[in-house]
Amino acid sequence: AAAERALIAARRRRKQEARERTDNASRQLRRAASSRALAECWRVVGQTALILGNERQADDALQRGLRLYQTRGNLVGQAGCLAGLGRSALGRRDLPRAEQNLEQAVHLYDLAGLGDVVRARCDLARVRLEQDRPAEARALLLHVRQMVGRMGGAVRVEGIGALQLLAAASTRD
Repeated sequence: AAAERALIAARRRRKQEARERTDNASRQLRRAASSRALAECWRVVGQTALILGNERQADDALQRGLRLYQTRGNLVGQAGCLAGLGRSALGRRDLPRAEQNLEQAVHLYDLAGLGDVVRARCDLARVRLEQDRPAEARALLLHVRQMVGRMGGAVRVEGIGALQLLAAASTRD
């Protein structure tokens, strides 16, 4: 619950409150007993830290969550942590690490039957654009648009239009 409150505060742009709640959640996590609950809390703390721009804390929390999810064999949890780690690496412009983590996340989502998860694919398209691979980025974004279309517009994908414009404007095929 503490980690969820931190995430809500971060999404509402109340950074100081989110930082305090994230620190509190981290302290609580170290005392927690359930590996499933612990893994989920580490993932949420990692996501919150990413929103706040604290990449070191995000990477630490997401790595901890990833290890616990791997121990439990939870594919969706692993994919969520890997997607967050990929997003963090992308923010640092560590493109090889971002690509590796995001590709693994997409693969695990597909294995778990959640091939309609779009955020990791959009982040991977951004990596492809940064790597001057616009044709691959366009293919990923087309796939995302088709998935969103099948969902009946129930999903809002932040920044996909800008990504598509960048991919279309690139002539380095």
